[in-house]
Amino acid sequence: MTAPTSHAGAPEQDGPEALQTVLLPRITADAPIVDAEDRAQTILLSRIPAIPFKSLRAPARDTLAWEREQDPYGDEELWRPELFTATVKTTGTVLPKPPSQRTEKYLYNNRRMWVLILGMTLSAPFMLYTQLGFLANSMRLWVLFPVVMMTPVVIVIRLLLEMGTRGFDFEAHSKLVTRWTPSTYPSVDIMLPVCGESLEVLRNTWKHVAVLQEGYPGLATAYVLDDAARHEVATMAAEFGFRYGSRPNRGWFKKAGNLNYGLERSSGEFILILDADFVPSTEMLMETLPYFEADPKLGILQTPQFFRNAGEQTFIERGAATSQELFYRAVQVARDQRDAVVCCGTNAVYRRSALVENGGITLISHSEDAHTGIDLRRLGWKVRYLPVNLASGLCPADVDSFFSQQYRWCAGTISIVADRNFWTTKMPLRARLYDIVGFLYYVETAMFTILSPLIAVILCLVTPHQVIIRNYLLVLPSALYTFVVTPLWHRVRCGSDMWPVTVIVSWSNIFAFWDAVRGRQMSWRPSGAKKKSNHRLWIGLWAWSLGVGALGVALSAWRMLDMNTAAFTPIFLPALFYLVTVLRILGTKWTTPIDA
Repeated sequence: MTAPTSHAGAPEQDGPEALQTVLLPRITADAPIVDAEDRAQTILLSRIPAIPFKSLRAPARDTLAWEREQDPYGDEELWRPELFTATVKTTGTVLPKPPSQRTEKYLYNNRRMWVLILGMTLSAPFMLYTQLGFLANSMRLWVLFPVVMMTPVVIVIRLLLEMGTRGFDFEAHSKLVTRWTPSTYPSVDIMLPVCGESLEVLRNTWKHVAVLQEGYPGLATAYVLDDAARHEVATMAAEFGFRYGSRPNRGWFKKAGNLNYGLERSSGEFILILDADFVPSTEMLMETLPYFEADPKLGILQTPQFFRNAGEQTFIERGAATSQELFYRAVQVARDQRDAVVCCGTNAVYRRSALVENGGITLISHSEDAHTGIDLRRLGWKVRYLPVNLASGLCPADVDSFFSQQYRWCAGTISIVADRNFWTTKMPLRARLYDIVGFLYYVETAMFTILSPLIAVILCLVTPHQVIIRNYLLVLPSALYTFVVTPLWHRVRCGSDMWPVTVIVSWSNIFAFWDAVRGRQMSWRPSGAKKKSNHRLWIGLWAWSLGVGALGVALSAWRMLDMNTAAFTPIFLPALFYLVTVLRILGTKWTTPIDA
């Protein structure tokens, strides 16, 4: 494999000398990943035996056992490996299980886009008229013109892009998978990058990876790529029969560098990447690999990041899970038809020859997955999307982790649009527009960080005499679309948990843009690593969201008493709802342990 592509301006060390440290000779197929102890102090075990997984069917005493369990999300009886030599503490985390065959695997088989398109089409004109009328009340308000116009612009572009797109052909998918019976099944390397995640989460993921290996007719080799170099992780990897490695220059180009370390030491024809908290279904390889045989130019096949919405989860987890459905159920399906699929890293299968041509995973310290997808398209490879839920994952459970995740995603989109490769890569106009409208979405949500709590204040102080009951009729279509149509469209539960995560997303986006302007990006931390408080988020929530939100509630209550109760009640109630939402977020500061 040639040297991995590096994006200019990446803040990591580079140069031939540093690169040679990573690109050590590839190991043979029957040998484990081994680091030289004199090269670095990160090596915990000098040699870990590469145990063929199938031999673990008859485990050594007190090494590995098989437990029989009932899948709570389906009717299948599952046999899963269960370790009991490694000490694994139970943290109370609601661990994911693979999507069930009956109810979850094909949950995204019907986009029902006509519902969303009709709702947007009917509500957009009223929204535009209302917003322009709002600005017309005072010349001082026209400073908000770029902010209030952003939403209609994004809606119009989205409507144009969605027009003419079709739903996914699940019947054709079923035929393709059923007919795929090669004489020799291709070899697959399963890359499991880890960096500080809990053993409980890792064990849960790995036991399902072991089942995936067992169910695949060909050779599937799992590689644990440990950027935290923990002895207990190495021990557990050996118990599962996985190959373990910890690179000498840990942290170099973050996840991209870690993955390339594994790619250089493996030889499978295809690569499946799974994040530490994503558990695959047994048939994941059998459902994805047929597409690569059908299309020799297919470089990456992305599948959904599926999340459950369960009552025992935190409200951050539930809201985050719901927020992902639109992208993976509807947007990615449309993008697939415009040659504009976003590679999201985990739950994706890569063709090794495509990565070799690119020099491996694109070297960048964040959003390496999306950049790799764009770089492969530039080289003539295809990136496709399969809307079949084949793996289930964990959403961030606390405010700081969710903020960091959303910040990273926004920063990744900014870096893509700011990258010269994005503008020079040959792609259809509609494909480029998808990335541009994604960028505008982040701009829109960042702007509304400031505007959302300010609306009630402006209406009560600047234009109180324009607040009359009949004007609310113009707002009604948008309100119905937001609070009735959209929740009914979702297949997973969509309740009040959506609103706190929306506030956090807005703050993460505004800080991502601010950091991009000043050229100082927040350091990346894996979701499973030790939590650190994002102090500026909490300052923003206290000073602006809570302060201005409380002012809006007070002013609208005053106007209800002073002017017209009926006219100002529709302002008071949303302002109160926003304030309660902010207080709900702030309340986690005392209920969730956060390390300062």
